Amino acid sequence: MDESLLALALILVTVLAGMNLACVDDTTQLRKAAERGDAEAQYEVGQRYEYGWDVPENYSEAAKWYRLAAEQGLAKAQNSLGWMYFDSDVLYDELEAVKWLRLAAEQGYGEIELVHVEHIIELRKAAEQGDADASFDLSEQYSTINNNGFANRGVKYDNQEAVKWLRLAAEQGHALASEYLAEMEINEKMFNAAKQGDSEAQYGVGALCADGWLAYGGVPDLTLNMAEAAKWYRRAAVQGHAEAQYSLGDLYANGKVGELRISEVAQNFGEAARWYRWAAEQGHAKAQYELGLMYANGNGVSKNDSTTAYWYRRAAEQGHAGAMGALRLAALQGDAAAQFNLALMYDYGEGIPENDSEAVRWYRLAAEQGDAKAQFNLAAMYLFGEGIPENYSEAAKWHRLAAEQGDADAQFNLGLQYFYGWGVSEDNSKAARWLRRAAEQGNAKAQYELGKIYYDGYGVSEDYSKATEWFCMAAEQGHAEAQSWLNMRPHIACD
Repeated sequence: MDESLLALALILVTVLAGMNLACVDDTTQLRKAAERGDAEAQYEVGQRYEYGWDVPENYSEAAKWYRLAAEQGLAKAQNSLGWMYFDSDVLYDELEAVKWLRLAAEQGYGEIELVHVEHIIELRKAAEQGDADASFDLSEQYSTINNNGFANRGVKYDNQEAVKWLRLAAEQGHALASEYLAEMEINEKMFNAAKQGDSEAQYGVGALCADGWLAYGGVPDLTLNMAEAAKWYRRAAVQGHAEAQYSLGDLYANGKVGELRISEVAQNFGEAARWYRWAAEQGHAKAQYELGLMYANGNGVSKNDSTTAYWYRRAAEQGHAGAMGALRLAALQGDAAAQFNLALMYDYGEGIPENDSEAVRWYRLAAEQGDAKAQFNLAAMYLFGEGIPENYSEAAKWHRLAAEQGDADAQFNLGLQYFYGWGVSEDNSKAARWLRRAAEQGNAKAQYELGKIYYDGYGVSEDYSKATEWFCMAAEQGHAEAQSWLNMRPHIACD
């Protein structure tokens, strides 16, 4: 081992040993002071035994030292001793608990706690005497958790006690308790199904954990926390459950914390985007909107206006108001991608009423900013007279702008316009040039038309070999007319 590393290790061992000796020495000195009758020291020793600080946890020893300090009138020791009698299964004694809590309260320490403990005791007595409302209320006391792990100041959260009193309330005829028990049984069945791998049940268990219902529902395997929710959401999500994928993404996006504050799910935008995407690709509208937001803000993904608009549109088409508002706002602010996606919605009537005039308006705004797809779609609107008077020359203009940017569909349409002389002077040579550019990008329709041009020698030298080559390429992509042409010529074989 390197000498410097060895020296460092020795230093660490020495420091740790010194810390341990210091703790032992501190406990020893504290105990000596307690044995001499120092009330504060007695209280501190009691604390150490109650919580296992530097000594083994021991409630009996804790109670002994608390009593010594309490008998000297130390209010906080009286309060702690009262709690030990009230909370400990081993030491439980209601009379002693109230006695010491009252003594502390008389000194102004823990008055509210005394009131609550007395209320719990009264509830328990009434419940044992057959009062259904008291049984139900007592169940609620044990099942409602605050940030300190206590159920409503007075009793610690205890699922088994909550269920015990809930069952008693139901047996005593309490309607709401009966409903809760029925729900508990459903939850238990769902939990068993989740353990068997049922994705819907796994999602349900995750949702119950996130909402704080499952522990109350009598399933002792689980605690009330977001980490458990994430675990069950993940199990469902990897099986393709879209709602679980969205919920898991939401946990990561927001860094949710469970009520006990022992189960934080750390914020992770990268993970959030991943799970939102899985759900979004399955058509989950809220996930599509959230993914759009992530692209808009660059959270977990690279900022991208085009992708933002795409996911906003996908969500808006399903009626997501937030996505529709965000998309329209971006379009009004001049975002070309948003303008194009809004135009698509008007063009196809997806998420909003179909309106060709509005589609033309938004296609034009995007097209004028150089959006190739918008230019192609605007050309189509002119070509077919949708939302605007038919105008082949304008169609050719916008097809050319999109074609020059490499849009294969625009190149194909422009090629046809030159071939047939629609809005331009008929020019077979230019037709062949644009069809070839589209065909080279894999456009099957262009490949078929280019095959015909070579076969007939329009604008190019007649070439059966090249014609066959293009027909074969189109046929391989499933182009029916190309396949028919080849079937009529069985002597021609594609490579």
